[in-house]
Amino acid sequence: MAQAALTRRVGFVCRSCQLAQLSHRTGPTRQLTTSVAASFTSRRPLSRSRLDRNERRTAATAAAPPKLTPPRAIRSARKQAQSQSQSQVVDDDGAMVVALAATEVGDPRVALTSLRQDISHITTSPTLPTNEEVYGLLDRTLQFANLVVFGQPEQPTLDEDNNNDDKSTASSSVLDDLEESASASASIPRPKKYTVISPASTLPLSFRTKAADVLCEMAYQLVRDPKVIIHEEILDLYVRIQCLLGKPQYLPEIFHLYSHKPIPKQTGTGTIEYTSTQAWHPRYDIPRTLSDAALDAAIHVKDMPLAIAIIDTTVARPNHKLMRFYRKAVPPLLAVACTPVIAYAGASWISTVQNVWDEDMAKYTALAGSVAYIGTLGTIGFVAMTTWNDHMERVVWQPGTGLWDRWIREDERLYFDRIALAWGFQEKWRRGEEQGDEWEALRETCGLRSMVLDKTDLMEGMQ
Repeated sequence: MAQAALTRRVGFVCRSCQLAQLSHRTGPTRQLTTSVAASFTSRRPLSRSRLDRNERRTAATAAAPPKLTPPRAIRSARKQAQSQSQSQVVDDDGAMVVALAATEVGDPRVALTSLRQDISHITTSPTLPTNEEVYGLLDRTLQFANLVVFGQPEQPTLDEDNNNDDKSTASSSVLDDLEESASASASIPRPKKYTVISPASTLPLSFRTKAADVLCEMAYQLVRDPKVIIHEEILDLYVRIQCLLGKPQYLPEIFHLYSHKPIPKQTGTGTIEYTSTQAWHPRYDIPRTLSDAALDAAIHVKDMPLAIAIIDTTVARPNHKLMRFYRKAVPPLLAVACTPVIAYAGASWISTVQNVWDEDMAKYTALAGSVAYIGTLGTIGFVAMTTWNDHMERVVWQPGTGLWDRWIREDERLYFDRIALAWGFQEKWRRGEEQGDEWEALRETCGLRSMVLDKTDLMEGMQ
């Protein structure tokens, strides 16, 4: 029991911080720099032999780095060696503090040069690179992007000294929820700061700006290389890099290549053959989280043509419509297809428990009534779902647009609505007063797609 409790407390903050950073569809981010101190105080005096045994267990547990599972496409071969040194300090009360020393990142300029050489080796090599190599390079690029933006190779997650920082709220909540009890947390001294202050945090602004441009260009050249297969995990890392560095203009072309890029295959003679892809297939649909991040980045830089290009290469693609159909329409359609069978079984049972009508007459009457009831309600529900417009603010469908188009293209209309809300006036009473070439181009684009921007009947005070 003591060993289990001790094992949990050591490395407690490390695992919690990683849980706060990881998301459902994102690839793992390796911890290059970890400077976390976890301490505990014994509740009761222990014998010397037992204390020594617990110390050895503590050291063995702290030496093991956190294990992160790579994405499914590269899980079999990717292994990273992490070297961590540990130091043991005994305080005045006899409590053991195990501190994990930070891994040296090295000179950022040398690291950037090394990363550029590795990417150039992949793009100029006549052989087909493995998915693990491409993912590793993009992972290093993402860590360097975090170093350029935040001053450390991972996004900051916790800083108790800055109570006004909203970004640390989520991580603080995760740590507070994972604490055993209020009394236990009060008796355990916690370190005051969990973020890492590395020498790279003093990088000059000119180097950071130039490094951001170089990183975006290198990631772009790597992913668009004909020999590189764009998997979903690789696309996820690429989108995170470009959005983090504020360069969403590199995204539409990669979104297009994700479904149209020929698939390379190494032949026995050493050459590479390319086969065309089925661009309409639902497996090439851009995940919704990535398209949302790309659109937010385009809105942040105030580039309306880029935002429309992102819509055209994500939610307006045929594969996205097919994926929406498979995910949201197929289950209800299967339920409708099973309705006659279920209704027939129910009608057969009802006909056996009544003695008013003939058995066959009662069975078919009950079957007709149940099918009519379910079909009528299903039709009303479909019409209500496709004509519902309470969630629409500035962009609505034109009158006469088919119900199927309204439903299957709802994500496209939603993205145009987000663009209109970002570019237009925030005050509702001023909506409709916007002017300018970009605004007129947005209005015309919506009209060409069977949408209406700022319909008069739905504006403030015009209902």
